[in-house]
Amino acid sequence: MNKQLSLIFIIILSFSTIINAQNLTSSPYSRYGVGDLQFQGFGRSSAMGNTAIGSQTPFHINKVNPASYSAFYKYTFILEVGVGHRTTLYETQDNEQYTHNSNLNYFAAGFRLRNWWGTSFGIVPLSGVGYNMLTTDSLYTDDGYAGFTNEYKGKGGINQLYWGNSFTFYEKIAIGANIQYLFGSIDRNTSSKISETSFSSSLYSYSRSIVKGFNYNLGIQYSDTIKCRKDSTKNALTFTLGGTFENKSNLKSNNTLFKYRILNAYGNGHVDTLINDTVSTSKLTLPTSFGLGFSVTLYDKFTINADYTMQNWKGLNVLNQDQTFFNSNSFAFGMEYCTAQLSPVYWKTIRYRVGAYYTNTYLNINNQQINDYGLTFGLGIPVKFNSTQINASFQLGTRGTIENDLLKESYIAVKLNFSLYDIWFRKFQFY
Repeated sequence: MNKQLSLIFIIILSFSTIINAQNLTSSPYSRYGVGDLQFQGFGRSSAMGNTAIGSQTPFHINKVNPASYSAFYKYTFILEVGVGHRTTLYETQDNEQYTHNSNLNYFAAGFRLRNWWGTSFGIVPLSGVGYNMLTTDSLYTDDGYAGFTNEYKGKGGINQLYWGNSFTFYEKIAIGANIQYLFGSIDRNTSSKISETSFSSSLYSYSRSIVKGFNYNLGIQYSDTIKCRKDSTKNALTFTLGGTFENKSNLKSNNTLFKYRILNAYGNGHVDTLINDTVSTSKLTLPTSFGLGFSVTLYDKFTINADYTMQNWKGLNVLNQDQTFFNSNSFAFGMEYCTAQLSPVYWKTIRYRVGAYYTNTYLNINNQQINDYGLTFGLGIPVKFNSTQINASFQLGTRGTIENDLLKESYIAVKLNFSLYDIWFRKFQFY
């Protein structure tokens, strides 16, 4: 067992390097704040409208609410890996463009240490930055109007290496906590160019923020079951009420900034270094957030989930950006149906999932809050006697608007989650 756990830790450390090298997004909206916030749930939750706060299952890891780890079965080990692809149509009032992004999303493991104690660890992206924009405009000079271009480029993001634990009280109440080490780098580069027959001017700015620090989030769940009157071995109804909380946290950011200007007039060139700040330190503040959710399962077949989450971004300073942020509110709803979990008939064990979500994000651009909403659906496909499951989810969504000189994103996301379920810790006896 020790060799197996050591191998998993090595894989996670290698996985962190791979994730950090990827661009999780191509969205111009990732230019602001910490970038595009990534959903913290895994395969099952992604197909059910991004619901997870009240979700509790022994076969899947639910990082969103760490109290859920207590649902793992004894002597079992769960390993989950996620990959994804996203195609996005960007629209303005004048243009449109498609982009494609494929990446590894997360790696996580979980198991039960005692009857009352479950644990999980892994690596998950918190945010992604990736954009490349070009704008044109003009200004008035002594010789008339001169055209100029602005180019904006960015890449990077923040990752989370987490370890969570959950403890059960009175068989129905579970509390949990994730301790998370956040790390990553964000590069933002800009250039402005004016070019005329006898004169040209270019201004370049290169900045990098290397972020690191710890934070935590807490979770609680209350679960109960009502048995069938006709058959006490079957559950008529199982429900879970859940809550999550994450305190405001300050991360350390080591920043570098280099600005210079190139002037050309009548064949004479001149280069000026405006700023060469090799290392400065600032704080990146992440918001207080809380969430409420519930899950109801009827006759071990039909499950309904619903979540609400609020993040308090208003007034926060994020990487010294002169940007105003709004508080973010998210609403999510999801359903799952499975004819028979342990049926010998294969098609009856397939899980069918659907959901919807709506978020008014923390971004405030041109005095307008950016909204994100969409539909999800997917399948949970068992493989190898239910010890392995492939969770496929599909997401159709829209973010932003073409009004007020903004950008509208219409996207299709496909995610695959591989969940491996095995017995590791039991000592077998032979007679």
